[in-house]
Amino acid sequence: VARLGHSFLVCLEPRDRIYLAMVLMAVGTAIPPVFTFALGYQWLGQVFLSYGMSGIGLGIFEVTFLSVIAPLGKGTKSWAILGA
Repeated sequence: VARLGHSFLVCLEPRDRIYLAMVLMAVGTAIPPVFTFALGYQWLGQVFLSYGMSGIGLGIFEVTFLSVIAPLGKGTKSWAILGA
């Protein structure tokens, strides 16, 4: 979803896309502790909501990161993908 949606985020600068990704990741990871542990909600849909928001945030970050380092060459992208 995020990789397909990357083409729709053309109106945002790469920095803004990273901010959006960080917000989605923060909200996605905050849902279980806040709603389950603090408020005591037992709704199973919050798991899907949490995973969905975290996954979209990660997907936006990944695609933006690879597109920003693309001018540095194919070798740089290969090392970035490998995590070295």
